[in-house]
Amino acid sequence: MRAAATFFALLFCAAPAFAQAPAPGPDKEAAAGVAGQYEVSNADHDQICPLNLRADTTPGGFKLDFNRADCAAKFPPLKDVTAWTLVVDTIKLTDMRGRVLYEFTQVENGMYESLRPGQPLTFLQTAASAADLVRTVEQMTGDWNVTRNAGDPVCVFTLNNAPGPAVGDM
Repeated sequence: MRAAATFFALLFCAAPAFAQAPAPGPDKEAAAGVAGQYEVSNADHDQICPLNLRADTTPGGFKLDFNRADCAAKFPPLKDVTAWTLVVDTIKLTDMRGRVLYEFTQVENGMYESLRPGQPLTFLQTAASAADLVRTVEQMTGDWNVTRNAGDPVCVFTLNNAPGPAVGDM
């Protein structure tokens, strides 16, 4: 009887340990889909830090490579970044304690932005999309539409490469 009571007491104490599922690890498949060459930049795109998001795990998330000294001079919170994580469409850069230093939310395919209290607007974008930023005048001229919802035009305007009247002459 005493052995049975001891058995049930041990089973009762151990039950919570058996009931808890292990914490899910980082999603390597999702990280592999996002991993690659990126750049962090400010809104004016005159401060740039190239970095490589890797799908290799490290404590706190996934590994990343960048020139820490150069990038920290441009973006001070980067000096403490040790890992990155992916949560739905958000890339978080974290320090060794798991504290989020940058939280980049996807705004379009390959382009993320972070606006955290005390930090200027900062962008993270794939190296491929960053290469497409340079536009010539010829590429910008033509008819443009401002649309809403399902592509319904709100405004149509034309950019041309010919001098027009001065603002005061209109």
